[in-house]
Amino acid sequence: MSERKMNRLRGFDYSKAGNYFIKICVKDRSEMLGKIVGDGVLDVPFVQLSGYGEIVERYIRTIHTHYNHLRIPKYIKLW
Repeated sequence: MSERKMNRLRGFDYSKAGNYFIKICVKDRSEMLGKIVGDGVLDVPFVQLSGYGEIVERYIRTIHTHYNHLRIPKYIKLW
């Protein structure tokens, strides 16, 4: 395996309060978490979550119950 790139700023204290961008990716951009349904002509496209996607969404919505100092007020499903 190739060596992973460092994705953190050197010397930055990530324990500080603030807003952070988190991206969840799956291998080969597969539709593991869900898929877009609807053609946009007669119906509005929307994300239909898979079982795995529903689990991820449930944890996003309830993460504050496990970590009281952490909130995810908004997120976007881009599958």
